[in-house]
Amino acid sequence: MKKILILLSIIFLLSGCYDYTEIDDISIVSGIILDYMDNKYELTIELLNNEKESKTVVYKTSCKEIETCILEISNESNKEIFISHQKALILTDRTVNKDVDFYDYFLRNSKSKMNYYVYYISDEYKDLLFKDNKDNVSFYLKDIIDYNTKDYSSLIKLSFIDMIQKISEKGIINIYPNIIVKDDKVIIDSLIAFNDTNKVILNNNESIFYNIISNNTNLTSINVPCEKGSFSLNINRSKSNYEYNNNLEINIKEKAKLSNYNCNYDLNDDKTINKLENLANNYLKEQTNNIIKLSQNNNIDFLGLERYIYKHNKKEIDLSKIKVEINTNIRITSIGESR
Repeated sequence: MKKILILLSIIFLLSGCYDYTEIDDISIVSGIILDYMDNKYELTIELLNNEKESKTVVYKTSCKEIETCILEISNESNKEIFISHQKALILTDRTVNKDVDFYDYFLRNSKSKMNYYVYYISDEYKDLLFKDNKDNVSFYLKDIIDYNTKDYSSLIKLSFIDMIQKISEKGIINIYPNIIVKDDKVIIDSLIAFNDTNKVILNNNESIFYNIISNNTNLTSINVPCEKGSFSLNINRSKSNYEYNNNLEINIKEKAKLSNYNCNYDLNDDKTINKLENLANNYLKEQTNNIIKLSQNNNIDFLGLERYIYKHNKKEIDLSKIKVEINTNIRITSIGESR
């Protein structure tokens, strides 16, 4: 038995991974900005010299193939480019809108985990995002998304693999977190959606209601106007669904707690809660209707209305001609925080 154990130990000591690379010989990719101009890919890559360092090194190059760009940067940095820790893929108008097969490289690469988040950035901010010897922006973006979708729900998590699944299915439009840089500060302040001819930006408030309609919320808060003021509802349970019977119905049910309260109604009056629920339901209908109009006026079906009708009723209806009935049911389950 001892001889067998000794033999096994020797085998494990002498053997190793055929593609093993020393940690000092690699640069870890944290994020990539991917553009496409003049039939070439333009890559701006944020690298960590090793996993323990927080400061970054930035390289930029353009090539016919993404793989060639990665090899060029590897030669320039004198290190192997390691993408398994990638946290961000940031796309521009040209990579989103053009029929560019940019995703093939990431699908084929065996070291790509494909669970990193995808974002959009405009030309105005593209060259301001990554900088040498700065804190890691890609990790920071991931923290913003994770925090927001857990506690606020005005953004979305769009992983690379989710984006690919939507690209491959007819009638589904990806909606991207939109990055801007203001006073040297990186901000994700909205969502953005595209089709072949148009794009539409959803501001912070519109993004919250988009997520409510699309069942993307965990926890969120809405601020409802009332006489001489407003009140806030912390929504802790939300569910929406579509139904089609000549007209499309969007049904939304929510349970909420009353938080900030600045209205002229007496909370000790039993009728006040009903009044607040009515105000909240009317406000939710109004905001949902605004999101639908935003989609129809820009001819971008980011809510998937056409797809739902065709999938369930085999009817092709132009987005602008879809009539929508909105049904809401908000229940206020607690007013303790207001008191």
